[in-house]
Amino acid sequence: RSHHTEWGSIANTKKAAEKGDNSARVQLACAYSSGTHGLKRNEEKSLELLQLAADDGFAGALYNLASFYYCGGNVDPTSVNAVKGIKLFRQAAELGCENSIGELALSFFRFNDGFNGPESIEAMEYLTLFMASQKRRLAAGKRMASEKVPLMAHFMGMLFSGTRGLDPVAYGVAKNLYLAKHYLEIAVHLGREEVYYDLGDIIEDIWLQQYSSEKLLNYPGACAKPIMVFWAKKAAASGDDRGVAFVQRVHDKVQDHCNHCGMPASGASKP
Repeated sequence: RSHHTEWGSIANTKKAAEKGDNSARVQLACAYSSGTHGLKRNEEKSLELLQLAADDGFAGALYNLASFYYCGGNVDPTSVNAVKGIKLFRQAAELGCENSIGELALSFFRFNDGFNGPESIEAMEYLTLFMASQKRRLAAGKRMASEKVPLMAHFMGMLFSGTRGLDPVAYGVAKNLYLAKHYLEIAVHLGREEVYYDLGDIIEDIWLQQYSSEKLLNYPGACAKPIMVFWAKKAAASGDDRGVAFVQRVHDKVQDHCNHCGMPASGASKP
């Protein structure tokens, strides 16, 4: 929720809201909700303003109102408030609100406890729409619509790879390790450390899928081990114990030396 006022002062924002400006209503509602800009916190007034703008079909108001009722997913998804929040998110999404599209994707993952469930395909549809819009933003050098983009890119990577109990088919897509790698790389680019291990693991899976043999992991000039070890060590350094085990596993596959760089196995550094 933005607490910035574009009218120069809270007094001018109030005047604009009183004249029916829905953007002003939303910003004033946010100020009342947080108790900023010299206003005392007043949730009732905030909701009243949001409802006025929402009744006019203003996407920003629908999103903020949905966020209030849904409470970020910290409520029973079958509760009256959660159902109301989801309905409002849908209305805002239909008006093109990117954050609402993202919240809908996350909400369906929560309903399924992160796994395959009746809302899986709908979750994937919203997730795909959201990530497509954020990729366009990134390509244009624009700010992301939500701080949850790295997390959602990670989700996409796990879905396409079929890891952690996720079944791609249940989400209406086929397993695709290259797409998985693509989305995991986006997550890494955006600073999500939790993805380091998964990216190294996917690179190994792609190599084995392409060549159907672990022997070719030592193929001169094209060995995947250096980049696998790079991400495994990054994972280990970030506190992910799986990274330590991954580094050891990769080292164990080296027979005497790495044909990629010629370094003796005994001289290779370990975490």
